[in-house]
Amino acid sequence: MAFARQEPRKRIKGRFKVSDVWAIQNGYLQPSQYFDTEIMDDEQLVKTQWGVMFHEYFSTLLSRDGWQTSQKEMKKEYTYKDITLVGIPDGLKDNIVLELKTKNEIVVADENEHIIQGIVEAKDWYITQVKCYLSMYEKEIGWIAQPRFEKNAIHLELVRTVKRNDEWFFNMLDELVEFNKKL
Repeated sequence: MAFARQEPRKRIKGRFKVSDVWAIQNGYLQPSQYFDTEIMDDEQLVKTQWGVMFHEYFSTLLSRDGWQTSQKEMKKEYTYKDITLVGIPDGLKDNIVLELKTKNEIVVADENEHIIQGIVEAKDWYITQVKCYLSMYEKEIGWIAQPRFEKNAIHLELVRTVKRNDEWFFNMLDELVEFNKKL
């Protein structure tokens, strides 16, 4: 079975996605690679589609619980000096930013509530995303969570809490300004 190919993601000078920040800060995305065409293979495409379906499903559930989940309403373009940082968290409520994460497997709890599949700890790039969102949206607490399925319920399993740090945020923006000069 062949899958439809995604249009290549085109990057623009001066415009950065929150999801690229960690890779830029840690040298995985270099200025010389920034404009390279990024095309997904079939496995990456399937993982991406799984993530899209997952987020759409949980968006509906979260909005019933008072979370703001509309991507159109939540998309933020944060301009600083000559750059713009773009991002969309998975949910906003009160003073909280929610970022949902999943693996290809469904998170299942055993009879003793131990997670037997799923994310055990937050990756550094998850934390970086949430730190960006906290300052961009002026929220104080970030939750990195994953869904956990039980017999008759679905719960959000909190993987990590992140606190807002504007000093880190503006230092990171200055790094992006310098990165942008090298493009």
